[in-house]
Amino acid sequence: SWFGNRLNDGKVSPDGRFWVGSMNESSPRQPAAALYRIDPDGHVRRMLSGLYTSNGLAWSPDGRHMYHSDSRGEMLWVFEYEVATGTISGGKVIAKLTDSDGRPDGGAVDAEGCYWSAGPSAGVINRFSAEGLLLERYVTPIAAPSMICFGGDDLRTIFVTSLSVERGGRREAGRLISFEAPVSGLPGNRFRLREAASA
Repeated sequence: SWFGNRLNDGKVSPDGRFWVGSMNESSPRQPAAALYRIDPDGHVRRMLSGLYTSNGLAWSPDGRHMYHSDSRGEMLWVFEYEVATGTISGGKVIAKLTDSDGRPDGGAVDAEGCYWSAGPSAGVINRFSAEGLLLERYVTPIAAPSMICFGGDDLRTIFVTSLSVERGGRREAGRLISFEAPVSGLPGNRFRLREAASA
């Protein structure tokens, strides 16, 4: 059902398909959100359902694995990704993150294959191995980091956006910060919508 849902996180896969997930805004929240794939020919396919908040899309350096999180479900998955067909299989939960850990929001993968997850509930960014082992936790100067991307000429600058939140009687507007990364990130991918062949 589309009722009570809105679109949330979206990214382009290494093969040029656009993936976008929805989030449920009902009160109480319902597992009615989904993850969709939009192919260059404009075809839309639902790839996952039963989610609260689809988030954290990123792909491994070789394009063979896709990361995805459910922020309200507090889980981080890795799927096998078939570049030729854009299909996912074998979804496996590799981390469960509570509010105090930094529930998973936006994510990115670095050149070493590690997954970075914004944790807005704890004001942190978590860096995981490809298998889900927590390697590093960065405490940020912002209350609720929400999305990460690598940039700069050498892809060694991390840019982080944050949510507008009120905590402890203090309101913080959304912000953008950056800091130097210990490792390079991966370049972004581009989506190009193909026009249907004319008759």
